[in-house]
Amino acid sequence: MSLKTNEEPERIPWDPAFKQLMVDTLKTLGLKVIRDHKLGELPLEADLVIVCPEDLSGEWLDSPIWQYFCDQNLVEFKLINDDIRFGDFEILLAYTLHYRAKEKIGYGTQLASWIIVPDQNKQLKAALKHYQITLTEILPGFWSGQTLFPLFVVAYNRLPFELPYSALKIFIKSGKPVQKVFRAVLESEKRPEWVQAFLSAMDLIHPLDAKEVLEQMSLATERQELHKKMLEIVKDDVEKQVAEGEQKVLREMAHKTREMAREMLADGIPLDRISRYTGLPAKEIKKLGKKTSTPN
Repeated sequence: MSLKTNEEPERIPWDPAFKQLMVDTLKTLGLKVIRDHKLGELPLEADLVIVCPEDLSGEWLDSPIWQYFCDQNLVEFKLINDDIRFGDFEILLAYTLHYRAKEKIGYGTQLASWIIVPDQNKQLKAALKHYQITLTEILPGFWSGQTLFPLFVVAYNRLPFELPYSALKIFIKSGKPVQKVFRAVLESEKRPEWVQAFLSAMDLIHPLDAKEVLEQMSLATERQELHKKMLEIVKDDVEKQVAEGEQKVLREMAHKTREMAREMLADGIPLDRISRYTGLPAKEIKKLGKKTSTPN
């Protein structure tokens, strides 16, 4: 029996990245995201977040998608390689009904259920047909329906290549479309914090996964190079507009990265893993640990 010397690198799923991206981008619109809400004794099998308006007059009211949010919304996100399977729709219905009962939410438009998927597949279409749910297209890649509560379906592969949909379309597995997404974000002077949100999300993804998405963009998978390479793609169009603000973003990103490394070090996480997830050299991480230590 031979011993396995090289173990398969740990792969971080896209779900945490999606949830972090939802938190970072939706809060700029006046929406609050509750992650991993506990629903009694039910196991959290679905990848759920709960979204509630925090600012009743926020920018979310002008969003082509999020303007349809109710008072409370259960959102299920499906990975690019983990589409709707048999029974998933029923699980979402069960969670929504349980959440309604647990939180004592009334009927009408106070609670809605959302499914965010790469595209509508056979299982989802079969479930909708079985429960006699008719979807009405609001825009390409976005539909509404009605069960015991409002239902919304978002297929992020079909959404337009425009800024309002960028936070969802970043999860498609294709380099050139993702390049369009980044271009839309970087060309927006109003959303510099979205750039940071995208980078934060990418930091949660294993380098092998990031490479698969970014390979056609000729981007390095190293975290510290990602932002620089993104800017090079669109420098002819936006260099003058973003140069000053970009330096501030880079400084803030570097500061946050060092703070995260310092916290990971304090939690006893090995240097090689900290270096892998933050992109910082091991020597620099050691120095961060020395700075936080208190002399006797």
